[in-house]
Amino acid sequence: MALGTARIDTVTIDGPHGGHVEGETYSLVAQTEAGINAQIVTKLAGRAAEEELLGSVSAGAGGSPRSDLSLATDLALAMETTLGFSKQMPLLHRQTKAKFAQLVDGTELAIRVNDRLEYAYRQARELIRCHRPSVQMIADALLTVGTLDGDELAALMSDSGNENAES
Repeated sequence: MALGTARIDTVTIDGPHGGHVEGETYSLVAQTEAGINAQIVTKLAGRAAEEELLGSVSAGAGGSPRSDLSLATDLALAMETTLGFSKQMPLLHRQTKAKFAQLVDGTELAIRVNDRLEYAYRQARELIRCHRPSVQMIADALLTVGTLDGDELAALMSDSGNENAES
């Protein structure tokens, strides 16, 4: 909501594999380097919230191929290899079938992908710090009801005086 990059349909902590957010990224956002970076920030925001609010992180952001860390890494890797956003040879399309195999052993590519992830994670932590009261309000509501739909989330943010509630 704060980044204005997507429509949020549902936020839940009652999913079969833990909490998650469902929605749709606005199509124009998905086409720029800044927009894709914002998507990485959103993927890392749950972990950042754990670190900022709880003081440590759980393994919940990682694990499966559909996990936040996997999806964030996939986006950062695509930025460096297939989307033309690399600072080194941006016009060279470097697609491979075993895409994550490119990231083992601290290769130069792995370092660049990790740098993108670290940058986005710093942004996510700052975003959580700036919106801490709202994040805490959402967390408290989720602990009470388990799931909020987009309208309930917008109303909650509107009640808190958050001017970004309609983003």
